[in-house]
Amino acid sequence: MSRRWLAMMVAGCLAYLLLDGHPESWLNGLPWRPLSLGVAVLGGVVLWVAWPRPSPPDPLSHLWERGRGVRAAMILAAVICVLALAKSVVGGQALQSGLPGWYFDNSRFQGDMERSSDFLGEPWTRRESELFFGGDEFPAYFLNDVQRFNFFGAEAERRKNLPFSVRWDGFLYVPADGTYQLWLTASGPAALRLDGRQVALVDADGRETTRIALPLAAGSHPIRITYARRPPRSPDLKMEWDVGGERQPLRVPYLFPADVTLAQWATDRTVLTLSRGLDAAFLALGGLGQLALIVGAAGQAWRQPLLRWRLLERALLGVWVAAVFVQATVPRLDRLDKLALLGGGQDWLTHESFARDILINGPLMTLGKALGEGRTFYAQPFYPYALAGFHALTGEDQFGVLAVQVFLASISGVLLYFLAKRLFGTPAALVTFGLYVPFWFWHLEWVAYRLISEAIYFTILPALLLALVHCYDERRLRDLAVAGGLLGLAIVTRGPTLLYVPFVAGVIWWGFRRAGLSRALVLRRLAVLVACMALVVGLVPLRNLIVAGQPSVLASSGGVNLQKLHRPSNGVRLNVAQERWFAPYMQDAPTRETIEFLLQDPAGYAWASVLLAAYTLGYGGAVEESLVTVWPELVALNVVYLLTMLLLARARSLRSALLHAFVLIHFATMVIFVPYDYDNRLVLPMYLPIIVIAGGGLAAALGWAAGRVRRGSVAVPTTRPAVLAVRDAETS
Repeated sequence: MSRRWLAMMVAGCLAYLLLDGHPESWLNGLPWRPLSLGVAVLGGVVLWVAWPRPSPPDPLSHLWERGRGVRAAMILAAVICVLALAKSVVGGQALQSGLPGWYFDNSRFQGDMERSSDFLGEPWTRRESELFFGGDEFPAYFLNDVQRFNFFGAEAERRKNLPFSVRWDGFLYVPADGTYQLWLTASGPAALRLDGRQVALVDADGRETTRIALPLAAGSHPIRITYARRPPRSPDLKMEWDVGGERQPLRVPYLFPADVTLAQWATDRTVLTLSRGLDAAFLALGGLGQLALIVGAAGQAWRQPLLRWRLLERALLGVWVAAVFVQATVPRLDRLDKLALLGGGQDWLTHESFARDILINGPLMTLGKALGEGRTFYAQPFYPYALAGFHALTGEDQFGVLAVQVFLASISGVLLYFLAKRLFGTPAALVTFGLYVPFWFWHLEWVAYRLISEAIYFTILPALLLALVHCYDERRLRDLAVAGGLLGLAIVTRGPTLLYVPFVAGVIWWGFRRAGLSRALVLRRLAVLVACMALVVGLVPLRNLIVAGQPSVLASSGGVNLQKLHRPSNGVRLNVAQERWFAPYMQDAPTRETIEFLLQDPAGYAWASVLLAAYTLGYGGAVEESLVTVWPELVALNVVYLLTMLLLARARSLRSALLHAFVLIHFATMVIFVPYDYDNRLVLPMYLPIIVIAGGGLAAALGWAAGRVRRGSVAVPTTRPAVLAVRDAETS
């Protein structure tokens, strides 16, 4: 299959998934629901596994088959692009559906209405597809606000009793004349008005249902429903009717924000049928295209034995990330469109609040302050923007966000595989992946299910290390540009990565000079890397200057972490910190006090650092807050890592120094700052390059042992397996 036409087909598929269709169709555009998200992710995995590789010219006998494949790819790409265009046209003819609701953060329907990131630009908070809400099913996502509802400690219970009220106002479409039964169920005060008059009322301390029967004519009827939560009762509101002879929730396609005529209703049903037909055709053609891609990749591998292992390894790695995605979605489908009330005083509440502000009020993240009067980034800058992007893609609830986050975190294993393969060869990559899988389930997975920056740092870091080793080997400007961009992204995700930059520059300078490049040429290449890094990192001080009037580069929470487990001893006089010569230049009080601790009691500071070092290396008992005494797997990884450095020459190479430098920097950061924050999640990034080095060492040990066994056996094979031949070619 032609790569050019395949790229066009992929672009058409992506456009189809992104474009708005009929709101009741299966693939109705952004935000992606589970089907759309699954098609995008699993289709992307298949595409990565089976993407055609450049191959030497085929014999004449294959020219006709190759031409036929190009024609098929052209036709398929054209048809999918036409489907995407048709979906856009058909979707534009669909009626806007759903019942508009105005949400308030109190029980009195007063003040400014809340806003939703799923319905930006609309004059109401949301348009609900159905009115059937239990305790955690109300879409009151605005309650995850760190500025208004950050209750923790003794007040933590208040988060469970937050009041809110909702007024839904729109039109109910009745499909035929008749008498309809309606049921209004609520915990607390709720009222139903239909055709301008109140027809049902509930006001119960517990849960109560009112049933009425009304004669309704076919067509639209103005409807208003109001509800206020009465803490500490759980919120509950259900509006049902017996349309079609069956009791069911009041839902789309009978709810609209505007009056709908009989003709408009009939036309919209036809549009829905067309839209679903387009979705079915797209799914069928997309599946056919993927099948053709798999068959083509298998045929290419059959004709070229050197490609067989590449296809097999990508298939195995693809199965890994696909399985993780399925595990992150299918068992959690019951959490779709449900509110996860995030705990007060936690990082995830802060990040979620910042992400909502970015989506609703713009990328400057002013948090309601006037320009110049806001605050600098308190937490690490990039993660709230990534989280906002996940929400924009998958919706306001947590279901899609966590699915995307877990999927991206699982890609770290793929990146580590190829990093180990480039450094030590295929056997080492296999051993590395074997070490990674249990490490994922023991340590990384639970972090990926939390709204904290390490969830994406687990992917950014191995991508950065792989890009750095790649540009060290290839020395191309585009590789340096990619590595620089990833380096900048890693810095704005975890600020201490900035300390890694001098080591990167030094290793690349030394390596390029050893390869024979002139000083001027090396400087130009390093300038490309630094410039691309600066373009990313420079956005942080630029935003801080505009919003807060201070061009700060690092997050302001650094001082708090600096002092968290370097607690000054009783004899340290902290008030002296304000009189030091550097005090006017250091506005952060925790930083000044920590420096004062170091100056007045260096032995006490050193002992605190020794405890943090022990914790970082796997001895959890060194920190009182830790619930784990020791992590034996982390201790074992450290031992294998050190032995590999001592015994394996390739682990001491300049290429491997890029990994060692990060381990050193991260270890020093953990000792100076604090490795304990939500268990050992801050420590974990250090172990990703350690796993690669340990994998290389274990693979070398296994190879040595296998060689001893072969030399001691009666028959020694004289031919090398094809897989090892491929490995040698790739490593060279």
